[in-house]
Amino acid sequence: MQNYIDILNIKRKSLAYHYEQIEACLRDFSSDHLHVLIGESSALMETINSCIEISRMCAYKQSPVDVRAYMESQDESLRTELKYIQQWVETNRKDNVFLFPDQGEIYIKPLRVKNKLEYTDQREWIPYLREVRELAEKITQDFMDIYANSTVHYDQSWRTMDIHRSSFTCRECGAFVTGILSHIGNLSSIALKDRESYLPRLSYV
Repeated sequence: MQNYIDILNIKRKSLAYHYEQIEACLRDFSSDHLHVLIGESSALMETINSCIEISRMCAYKQSPVDVRAYMESQDESLRTELKYIQQWVETNRKDNVFLFPDQGEIYIKPLRVKNKLEYTDQREWIPYLREVRELAEKITQDFMDIYANSTVHYDQSWRTMDIHRSSFTCRECGAFVTGILSHIGNLSSIALKDRESYLPRLSYV
């Protein structure tokens, strides 16, 4: 897992770099810089999407319950934005997503919504650029906070002292937890036999 964390740290630095390059390009923008803007914008969105996906994967592998709870606690608008980022990246790989009217403003053209017969609204690129960067940084950090907190919880889970431990099974392998120290599963996600709920964290010492 540490390998993914190292990769994520590099990508987060890359995200900041691409954003700075776009800002520098916009300060002295001309048609000669158009290829720089498109290239850096494409790289930025790819990196944003990658950061979110890697951080979510790390958090989910450590605590799927907490990740699901986090996503369910978010507004529908956030989930829609995450889908929009993915759609932007997929569309940009095969087509141009930018519009350049005569006034010099830059827009993101309406994107076809995946698996639906509808399109997203046209958006101004510069305001969206700043919004999506802030969103990506927040979501990535939230997922990594889940990962960090769950890692601490997992490190302590082998010391579970519940006297009814033989009535629990491991979510990962399905084995009965009859001996805490001899069990190699992730005890932070064990459940009752009937799987009605996962073991409360208060059962850990």
